[in-house]
Amino acid sequence: MSSHEKDDSKAYMKDKESKYVIGANRGPLAATLGDKESEVAGAAYVEGADGTSTHAKGKKIKRHFRRFWFCYVLLAIILAAILLPILFVFIVPAIAQDVLDKSKLVITEAHIMQPRPDSVVLTMLSALNLAGFSVYMDAMTLGLFVPQVGPSPFVNLYLPATKVHGNTTLGVSNQFTPIINHTGWQAFVDNAVNLDVGVVGMEGKSTVHMGKLHANLNMYKEVPSNALNQFKGFAIEDSRLLLPPEADGTNLLANASLPNPSVMTLEIGNTTLNLLSGDLVIGNATINDLVIRPGNNSAPVRGFLDLHKIIQNLSSILQTQRSAIQNGYIELTSIGTGVTYEGVTVPYYEKVLKNLTLKAQVPIAGLIINTIHGINQRNGSHLLSSLNLTDSLGDGSADSLKSLNHTKLVDKLIENYGKL
Repeated sequence: MSSHEKDDSKAYMKDKESKYVIGANRGPLAATLGDKESEVAGAAYVEGADGTSTHAKGKKIKRHFRRFWFCYVLLAIILAAILLPILFVFIVPAIAQDVLDKSKLVITEAHIMQPRPDSVVLTMLSALNLAGFSVYMDAMTLGLFVPQVGPSPFVNLYLPATKVHGNTTLGVSNQFTPIINHTGWQAFVDNAVNLDVGVVGMEGKSTVHMGKLHANLNMYKEVPSNALNQFKGFAIEDSRLLLPPEADGTNLLANASLPNPSVMTLEIGNTTLNLLSGDLVIGNATINDLVIRPGNNSAPVRGFLDLHKIIQNLSSILQTQRSAIQNGYIELTSIGTGVTYEGVTVPYYEKVLKNLTLKAQVPIAGLIINTIHGINQRNGSHLLSSLNLTDSLGDGSADSLKSLNHTKLVDKLIENYGKL
């Protein structure tokens, strides 16, 4: 040992207080280690300390779980007991309700038959698509209402239990259905006849089953559907006068064309209408056993034209009809006066038809041709001669009739009507 090292080893002992310091005789710490070696040793110590600490923590956690595992199992059971009922009672029904609310309901077929003042026989079928769900639905009561009037149902449908999977048909067929709210029913009939698109509200409650799960669901739908649109396209076709009239006074036969763009079939009954030229009532018409089905409907019309009244008001009628006659037509207006089914008045249909005005243009040439042909079939040429129309009618063919001046020919027929 060099003298310099000896001096350094004893230097720390020179003052009197140093002799009493614990560990003072051990000399300087790590005096022989370089700086790098000291750092490595320190790092090794830290790593060793960390590793020892992590291992100790793992042992503590294992000991904790071995000691308290029963508490954790009990806690899991308690949480399951709380959360599973919430899942089954609230979450699953809420999801099912949301799917039902977002599903689309479409009316595919409807029949309103045997109309009586307080009841009908009803068929109503609709398509419901519950995407992604297959459920069994218990029987339910479905109330129909008009949203503009209020939620009170005008009829109830009693739907049987059914399985709903994908696109499913729901509804009733030929169900005797009492009318429980006449105000709502009248609004429904008004909308069905007058609107191009009507809205029907449907509301009911049912229990649905998804395997072992059950959910109480509320069905509320406002379903748009095509309506009759005031019989847009109404026409009177194949019209002819009966000269002379039949024993009951019928002197007009025709076919009424009634378009129905909806999916509804309506059994109306015996329907009577007034026939008007402008504002003047010139006759009436009856359609017996009227049933309006989807598509174009042709219904036979039997009527009475008051030719004497027409003669008395000929000047005003010709004035009213001038524009139509110049175009080869007679314009007739029809307004309902009454509806009966099996001899009993049907008030809801009668009310709506009394407020419905139907206008039709009747071709004059067709009316005259059909009238003359009818006269020929019933009475032969003798009646034509008695009417003194042979000079005006030529050979009586359709072409010769169409070439005539319509006003003169109508005047000629009316002039000779008194001779019958």
